[in-house]
Amino acid sequence: MIGSYPPAIVARAEELGLVLCERKQRALKVITAKLAFCLITAIALAVILCIFNKADMFLSGFVTSSLLWLVVDWYDALVIDCLWFCHSKL
Repeated sequence: MIGSYPPAIVARAEELGLVLCERKQRALKVITAKLAFCLITAIALAVILCIFNKADMFLSGFVTSSLLWLVVDWYDALVIDCLWFCHSKL
């Protein structure tokens, strides 16, 4: 999944030796397994959101889950990827 990161992060990961410079082709079996996992996870999270948050309408569940993941995504992108990983001296 390093290919989805900004070029500066990919270059830093290659420089540190965390990933190989050459990219491997993704096998159909791996892609299918990842898609199945994403589908199962999405269904499980929707059920949990409906039961515990009493999200009985699509819009309320969508807004709640979108805001939760927006916070997680911003933290990952800004703090972990840009500040910590890119400026690490390891």
